[in-house]
Amino acid sequence: MSFRARSSLLSLLCLSLLGCWISAASAQAPKTIGQQIVGTWSLVSVYNIQPDGSKIFPNGANSRGRAIFDAKGNVAVQLINPEIPKLASNNRLQGTAEENKAVAQGVLSWFGTYTVDEAKKTVTFKIEASSFPNQVGTASERAVTISGDDLQWITQGAPAGGVAYNSWKRVK
Repeated sequence: MSFRARSSLLSLLCLSLLGCWISAASAQAPKTIGQQIVGTWSLVSVYNIQPDGSKIFPNGANSRGRAIFDAKGNVAVQLINPEIPKLASNNRLQGTAEENKAVAQGVLSWFGTYTVDEAKKTVTFKIEASSFPNQVGTASERAVTISGDDLQWITQGAPAGGVAYNSWKRVK
C-alpha cells in the first residue's frame, strides 16, 4: 500500500472516530430545563404554605390537573378539585350561588406563554387568560426542578396566598 493510500485510510479512520466521539458526546449532553419541560404533565400534588405556617390544599387534598408545555413556549394549566358537587340544574349557566362558589374555588385554569431562565432555574409564566381574573396579564416567575419524569415548581405569592408547591409527573 502506498504512503498516500495509507495516509488517506488513516485520515478516514480518524474522521470516523472523531464523528463517533462527537455523536457520543452529544447524546450524553444533559438536556436543558427548556428541553425537559416540553410535554404533558399530570398533577401529583399541590399545596400552599400560608404565612402563619399552616398548610392548605386550595383545590382540595385530591386535586387533579394537567400542565401542557409545547416547544414554542405555550403553556396551559388546569387544577381541579374532583369533589366539586354537580350542579342541580345540569346547566353550567344556571348554578346556584353556592354551587358557583364551589366551582370558582375548586378550579384554577389558565394559559399563556412561558420562558425559561436556565441560569436561575426558573420558569416565567405570562398569563393570557385565567379562571382567576386577577392573574390575567401578569408574569410570574417560579423556581423549577426537573428530575427524570418529575417536575416541581414553587410559586411565591400564590393566588390562594402563601407559597404554592406544585408537583407533577410526566404523562407517557
